Amino acid sequence: MRIRFGVYVLGASLLTAMSLVAQDYPKIEVPIGFSFVNVHPNLTPITSFNIFGGGGQFDYNIGPVIGIKADFMGYTQGNGLKTRLTNQGYTIFGDVQGNLFTYMFGPQFKKHSGNWQPFAEGLFGAAHSNIFASIANTITGVASTSSNNNAFAMAFGGGLDYKLGRNVQIRFAEVDYLYTRFGVNGTKYTGSQNNFRYVGGLNFTFGGAPPVPPTASCSATPASVTVGETVTVTATGANFNPKHTLSYLWELTGGKLSSTNTQTATVDTTGMSEGTHTANATSPTPRAPRTRTWPIAARTSTSTFRTTRPK
Repeated sequence: MRIRFGVYVLGASLLTAMSLVAQDYPKIEVPIGFSFVNVHPNLTPITSFNIFGGGGQFDYNIGPVIGIKADFMGYTQGNGLKTRLTNQGYTIFGDVQGNLFTYMFGPQFKKHSGNWQPFAEGLFGAAHSNIFASIANTITGVASTSSNNNAFAMAFGGGLDYKLGRNVQIRFAEVDYLYTRFGVNGTKYTGSQNNFRYVGGLNFTFGGAPPVPPTASCSATPASVTVGETVTVTATGANFNPKHTLSYLWELTGGKLSSTNTQTATVDTTGMSEGTHTANATSPTPRAPRTRTWPIAARTSTSTFRTTRPK
């Protein structure tokens, strides 16, 4: 009696995207969101005050870890600073409020794999503000020839993104030491400001190679057996998420399987009729129900063997 034996592999869960393994990194990232700066003006007696705002960034990744970042932020100061100066005994005419803008550029180092993606950065550029001149004039009496001042700025720090999907991440926190060096226009006065900056929001990612879909293959050996002998069937998956341990479920009409939930199983051909027999191996991911599977690589590999009746 001769038996033809075919082996087919059925693919991963209906939520196939959870099993894809990203083979590349995004080329472009565009974070946007809220920010505040705890300003230390280096002007006694005001030790610090907060300004609030937000902005955006642009990251061009030139490799899997390193990228070039452009950072643009804007902030405004309300009446809280005026109240603090008044409480210190200063006479205020009008409002002590204004704005701050920073424009910085530099390298970013980021881990682009996994859901949690930390990063570090070093940025250099300029800051523009009309706040510092107003404070200096109120506290020291030093008048600026212009209400607007420009200063050197740099920031060192890092943060943490959480991947929501292929193109969207939550930026839980970006914290930086922000250094500025504002002076008062028309005078020799210059002060260094050692500030703290926080940024939070969303990060949108673009570009990069698409994920490689999972594939499956199978084999049946040997190619020729006598009825009563065994056949070894093996299922092999590729490009599945390495964090997910694959499980296997074999189904066979006729014959007897040594195991139904291992990658490799043996088939006892005793009593099998002549013809073609099919063994299906399903490989669901652990995050999805076994009953929700679909073929991604049907008939990926078909192995046949012949059996002869023992004499």
